[in-house]
Amino acid sequence: MAEVQSAPVRQFSDKRDETKKGDEKTTTGGEPPKQYEYGVNATYTKKLGGLLPDRMITLDSTETVRDALTVLSVRGLTAAPVLDKERNEFRNYIDMLDLLSFLISLSGKEIPKTGTSLNFTDADIELLESKRDEFLDTKIGNIAGLAGRNEVILMRKDETLADAIETYLKGFHRVLITNKEGHVVGVVSQSTIAKYLEENIHRIKYDRLFNGTVWDFPFKSTSVSVVKQDTKLLDALAHMRARNLLAVGVTDDTGRLVGNLSANDLQSWHLFGPKFHRLGWSVARFLKSLRRTQAREADFVVCVQRDTTVLQLLTVFGKYSVHRVYITDENGMPSGIISLTDIMRGLSGDLRKGQYQGPELFNRGTTGAGKEQDVGGAGEKKPAFESS
Repeated sequence: MAEVQSAPVRQFSDKRDETKKGDEKTTTGGEPPKQYEYGVNATYTKKLGGLLPDRMITLDSTETVRDALTVLSVRGLTAAPVLDKERNEFRNYIDMLDLLSFLISLSGKEIPKTGTSLNFTDADIELLESKRDEFLDTKIGNIAGLAGRNEVILMRKDETLADAIETYLKGFHRVLITNKEGHVVGVVSQSTIAKYLEENIHRIKYDRLFNGTVWDFPFKSTSVSVVKQDTKLLDALAHMRARNLLAVGVTDDTGRLVGNLSANDLQSWHLFGPKFHRLGWSVARFLKSLRRTQAREADFVVCVQRDTTVLQLLTVFGKYSVHRVYITDENGMPSGIISLTDIMRGLSGDLRKGQYQGPELFNRGTTGAGKEQDVGGAGEKKPAFESS
């Protein structure tokens, strides 16, 4: 039985080590230096214009699903803004949940609202295979936003990282950035900000938000959505769509975490060619085949132990370019999950006022963390704040 692969974490020395960077003296380890307040402020008030990637990847509304899958896969993206050329504006994004919603609709089934399983049959898979060309040749302008979660939000280049975080907490995962003339010049996502924070650990590491453990982090979820490894792939994807999740954990018969099925894995659809029958494979078989092309073990999953610090977790997000990390116990059982959205929640609140809540965060109790609500279907629970 394969072992769960815990993500290695970077260790930080307690020894004071002063270095010189231009005219700015920086200190690592030990007590907060005098520049602490400046460093944290400078990080959280970073202008969004300074976070833009070198190139903005967009799709035209007249391009097809086949085109979109190819672009998203090659660029390593789970979503891209869609340009409506007739109106010369971005009206929506296309993401994997949109494509999944469209695929399920072609089967003639409706996405359940109660969280119950659709239980696709072999006949359902054959029907989807017969509609493969219809699926791949559909224009993305007709299905962008189908999952109901990709409204376009515009922010200016001179707005700050803290402003963007407040926007993310309203349910958005990315924002379009405009210049002074109002023209869209780039996209800043939660992943962009996580990468920036990881690159500026020397500035933010004294914020107690990052020095507490992941298990004490008040915005983690202790309700982990999982499927068993022998679940049919299409059933698992429908499970994700019904809950508006971009990933689910994969467990063996004992409940041990042995994998992760995410929207990133769906980028490989364009590689399937005519092999839509793979939707009828078990999740374990699909991941084994996919991980082989990625030069990874079949049971690859990014997880940490409960005593990992949030600062160390931030390096894990950056190293593996993932949107969520599982928390497991010593037996590999999933006991919690932290997503980038949860990290954004931790940074929210007083950030906009410049009164950062990090040093006080862990004394505020666990309001909003780990709550569950019944969504029906076999007594399943879901977190009040879904990790995505």
